[in-house]
Amino acid sequence: SSSMGEPSAAGRTKLAAAVDAAGFFLDQLRLDAGDQAAVVWFNERARLAQALSDDRSALVAALSGITLAQTTRLDLGIATARAELAGPRRRAANLAVMVVLTDGRANPVPVAVAEAEAQAAKDAGMVLFTIGLGTDLEEDALRRMASRPEFYHAAPDAEALAAIYARIAVAIPCPDGAFWGPRGHPGKPPS
Repeated sequence: SSSMGEPSAAGRTKLAAAVDAAGFFLDQLRLDAGDQAAVVWFNERARLAQALSDDRSALVAALSGITLAQTTRLDLGIATARAELAGPRRRAANLAVMVVLTDGRANPVPVAVAEAEAQAAKDAGMVLFTIGLGTDLEEDALRRMASRPEFYHAAPDAEALAAIYARIAVAIPCPDGAFWGPRGHPGKPPS
């Protein structure tokens, strides 16, 4: 939403801090070994800015292209991400994980609509992490939208997002039979 244009504690926009943090999150993925990511942004509408891909430069370009507009249609963002994660581009071996970031209250539709979209994603086997940026949030709803209460993260300022994304990268559940190494990547168990 347009509130993402407000300054962070470091003086840059919240959007710039969020884009940098998302780029850091991409660095935690093993895009060269089969991981995929997609970029969905939402305000008055939702847009799949980059379909599931292992191309980091395309993902970063999609992050850089996010535009600000009025309203916070969290429901549309979740529905768009759910459709992409359920679609043919997701590699069958990859766990469907959604990280949802918002800095405001759902509007103009009630947050219950977003909660229903999140429940549909969870019912489809997707794992949801939610991040509430700032203080004007519906934290209880964001906590309910997350797959587990501890999968909700509060970010008092946009400068805290990189650390939150790092925690999420490590917390992503393992597919059956896999072991996540020290940076949240599949690997061999330590000896």
